[in-house]
Amino acid sequence: MNTQILYKFFLIIFIFGYFNIFAEPKKMLDDLDFSDGDWEMVGVSLHNYWLVPIQTEIRHFVLRNREVLQDMKKNWEFEQTYNDYCEHHYALRFYKNGKMMKFLKVNLHCGYISDGGLSYKMDSTQFTQYKKYFYPLKLSRVGYRSLPNIRKAINILLNQKDVWLYYDHIPYNYEGFFVVKIDSLPWNVNRDSVLLEMKKKITSFTASSDFYLKQFIYFIDEGIQSIRYEVYCGKELAQKVPSNMITAGWRGHFEFTDRIDLIFVGINKREYFQLVKGDFND
Repeated sequence: MNTQILYKFFLIIFIFGYFNIFAEPKKMLDDLDFSDGDWEMVGVSLHNYWLVPIQTEIRHFVLRNREVLQDMKKNWEFEQTYNDYCEHHYALRFYKNGKMMKFLKVNLHCGYISDGGLSYKMDSTQFTQYKKYFYPLKLSRVGYRSLPNIRKAINILLNQKDVWLYYDHIPYNYEGFFVVKIDSLPWNVNRDSVLLEMKKKITSFTASSDFYLKQFIYFIDEGIQSIRYEVYCGKELAQKVPSNMITAGWRGHFEFTDRIDLIFVGINKREYFQLVKGDFND
């Protein structure tokens, strides 16, 4: 075993040891202030090879009780885990006045909750104890073959009470997107701060703020973090960004697919077509 391999071996041990020793329990909802505004937690059941009983009782739901949300905030404090290989049972989105503020996923069989790429130990009862406050919701998946039709549906349904778009709708305000990179970051860098700096950087290159930056993926290798961002914008703006920052060039939403599916929570397909009238030809 040569010196370089030994170095990498001990570096990996050090990194994992550092995580286990120094990583403090995380308060999963500490960044949300439930005392102000109208709050909702919308849960969507996900496919998992190990079905849990609550998924047969209630698949999709909304929770609006502010006292319950405060109780979650107080009690959802968990230690990090690496045993997160069982996928998830529910996607949880927290909305304030209709705007999504946080996205988490939970696994109720292996017992963990995930925030981005990190997971934390969570006993299933710390989720299921609140099920009496879950109000059941319907769900519909609709396919589109043109951007104007996507925009029309979103504009109508965003103004409907008790209807939520499962995916982020802002990217469809733009004609397409490209992907930029940033590498060689410390493993524990604050990704929110990096996103803000990336916004400033793209603004400085393009002399425009008419774009939407969204974290696509991040990964850590030997204690060094790399992040990829999707930049939603027009084609002309993308051409002003230096090529050495770009990992995937600009393309329209339908360039590599002939159909985009959107999921709406709170309505079924019949209700969807009653609200979104007109000939979509999709």
